Order: sequence, then C-alpha cells, then structure tokens
Amino acid sequence: MVEYDWREIHSVKISCGERLSDQIYLDLIGGRYSCFRLLNGTHEIGCSSAEEGNEGVVVYANNADELINLIAGLDSEDRIITAFDIFLLNEEIIRVLKDDKVRGVLLLRNESAISDVKRLDIGFSEDAFCPNEQFDISGKCENRWNEHGALLPEGFRFINWKKPIFVIENCTEIDIIRNFVSRFAMLYIYHLF
Repeated sequence: MVEYDWREIHSVKISCGERLSDQIYLDLIGGRYSCFRLLNGTHEIGCSSAEEGNEGVVVYANNADELINLIAGLDSEDRIITAFDIFLLNEEIIRVLKDDKVRGVLLLRNESAISDVKRLDIGFSEDAFCPNEQFDISGKCENRWNEHGALLPEGFRFINWKKPIFVIENCTEIDIIRNFVSRFAMLYIYHLF
C-alpha cells in the first residue's frame, strides 16, 4: 500500500503556481473576431455584454433544427451560451438567437472540417443587401450588390444583440468546446427536457 503525505502533494500543487480560476476557466484566444457595439445616433446596434456579465451553460448544436429545438425547450430561468458552426447561420437561426435565454454566441469556423465544398463558397457579410443604402442619392436600393453575402436584408451588424458574439477559428479550441460539451453539458440538456 502506498501512502502519501498530504503536505507533499499540497506543496507540489502550490509550487506549480496554478490558480484555482486557471483550473476552472479556459481563455479562448482564438476568438479574435467579435461583434461590438457600433456608434450611431441611438447606440442600439451591435453587440455588448450585460453589466453583470453573461453566464450560461455552453451548448453545442450539430444542426439548425437541434439549435432551434434546444432554445424553444428552455425554461424561463435557463441561460445558455450557444456554440455552432458559422455556416448554419440563416434568418431563422438569427431570430431564435435573439432570445434573452441565449446569453452569448460562439460561432465556430472550421473550414477544414467542411466536406461540402459549396458551403465554403457561401459569402459572409455582416452588412445589408445594399450597404449604405440610406446615404444613396435615390434613397432606395436599386442594385442589391451584397445580396449573396448578406445574411439579412437589413444586415447582421445592425441588430441590437444585447449579448457577446465571437467567431472561433482555432481548430484546437473548437475541438475543446465540442469535447467539453459532449462530456458535461449533455447532462444539463437532458435535465431540460
């Protein structure tokens, strides 16, 4: 039988200098693209965090239906941070992401995992079908030159999100998020239903 002196184990842990918060939290440095509050006349467009912070259980959705059903099935006090493939974004997903129960969004962009080449050719623009339409001489959109790339006619960035949104491109961090959710968060999801 092997016996350990608690003081020796404890001193080794302290000598590593690792704080408890470093053992609990993971900084995602791959989230270099973030949505932010835009300065306009009303200050009501773009993304921002709540003063008290945005906390929630991280959940990963494999497809649009899974994400929509998950959010629809939440109780009023449930709070989640969604993680899903950026190529799933469409008008319906954007509509359900506006729900106050969604406290944050992690858009995962891993092009090497995309098997359908057509999905890679989809443009992504946060602007409207007709960027700067309001400043056009005619005041209306006559040439929708950004229709292929825009997610919404009025533009993704002109929504008042009231939550942080990050794009994660680092493959290692994407794997960490997916593995974490598959191990731990599924217990929470099963509890919801």
